[in-house]
Amino acid sequence: MDDKLVPLYDDKNFSALMFEHKGLFYFEDVAKWGIRAQEEVDRIIKVIEGLEADILHQGKELERENTVHAQKPFFSRIFTKNENGRAIGQLIQKLRDNKKNLSEMVSHLEEAIAFSPNSLEEQVNLAQELHHRKIELQAKQIEVAVTKEIRAGAHQKGVHTVVNENSFGAYDAKRVPAQRRQIRYTKEALLQPRENVKAMIERQLAQLDRDILLAEKFKK
Repeated sequence: MDDKLVPLYDDKNFSALMFEHKGLFYFEDVAKWGIRAQEEVDRIIKVIEGLEADILHQGKELERENTVHAQKPFFSRIFTKNENGRAIGQLIQKLRDNKKNLSEMVSHLEEAIAFSPNSLEEQVNLAQELHHRKIELQAKQIEVAVTKEIRAGAHQKGVHTVVNENSFGAYDAKRVPAQRRQIRYTKEALLQPRENVKAMIERQLAQLDRDILLAEKFKK
């Protein structure tokens, strides 16, 4: 077991890219920024892949340590702690926490790329997509407001939804922007703790308004 297994990632580039993104206004600048942002996504993904390999390796080490400890005489097991196993378990958790943080960075960059058109054609298509989605959500909002059965049924469905962090394909760097947007739409459609369907739709509409403002601010 070695703490040096935890790959280090300096989030300086990530922070700089996200800060720079707020100041973009022209398609040409968005295109240049998008190239660098994708390069950073690829860089982070390589670190994540290293973390996944380390987690797998340390999991096997933990199994081995637990087996060795379990084979000790009865009284030896009672009066001695499995310190190596405990240390490996802590390292695995550290690796998982690191992976989670990096995965969130990937999501932030991918979403920024996906919702920032770098040409007039992309802008028109994205604006149409967002406005169409807004119309659908507003229609659903009306249905929920007048039909209790729909609200109750949708809430029941949401409560039993199981979210697998890997089911969204978070590390596929070859995804096109439309796929990246669909991933976020899917996440947003899941009920959050202590949230009803009405609140969920309002949350989605608020995010859509922000997305529309972002998509439509860029120009030649």
